Amino acid sequence: MYITPPAYHLLRASRSVIEVIRSPQMNAFLTQSAMALFLSISTLGAADISGLWMGQLPGRFEKTEDIAFQLKLEGTKLSGKLFGDEIDLPLEEGSVVGDKVNFTITTTNYYSGEKVQTRYSGLLQGNEIELTRERVPTATEKTANAKPAEKPKPFHIKRLTRGTSPALPGKH
Repeated sequence: MYITPPAYHLLRASRSVIEVIRSPQMNAFLTQSAMALFLSISTLGAADISGLWMGQLPGRFEKTEDIAFQLKLEGTKLSGKLFGDEIDLPLEEGSVVGDKVNFTITTTNYYSGEKVQTRYSGLLQGNEIELTRERVPTATEKTANAKPAEKPKPFHIKRLTRGTSPALPGKH
């Protein structure tokens, strides 16, 4: 079988393309490109929730308590603080994926000195976040077969400012 010169070059070029596609370098490039695309898509839906947020949450004896946060979002990592009466508490394990917001606050029990964690989770809805908070059982509570906690009641916080601010207005 006789192959004409242009057809020969085309056949040779197609074999070269196949060899390039099958090469380890191309596989690494395609894998890295796919990972970069996945990461950019996963952070695409995360709206910037950086700023001051304030609301009221259900307290004891049917009363409500004021609550305020300073939030800072970098990619999907959420940091910031919960403003307290005497001290501000840092957010831990914070993340925002799409419209889901999650973080933990650790406090110290005044009487026993035991660390107490509270997990906050919720949904971002424009300039409002619907959150629930749930106390994470301590090691002693887990072994004591404590009764299951009530279903947490949701509460809402609203955005006061965008971006990061040094402190709440009037708080020094």
